[in-house]
Amino acid sequence: MVSQVQHSVVILYQHALLGEGIAKHLRAQLGVEAMIASADDPEAVTSALALRPAVVIFEMGDTLRQFDL
Repeated sequence: MVSQVQHSVVILYQHALLGEGIAKHLRAQLGVEAMIASADDPEAVTSALALRPAVVIFEMGDTLRQFDL
């Protein structure tokens, strides 16, 4: 049986271990698709947010202040 993605989540991280850990936990949940992007890469952040995820989890820092979150 193939499950459908019901919730999309984008994780914008400054510390890779944190972002990858959260994504791994979320991906283990049925119906959740998690994508991670480095908050230090403006193009990655813009591309990830363009997907219009249901939820955005981010580490707040100076890097993300340039975005209207």
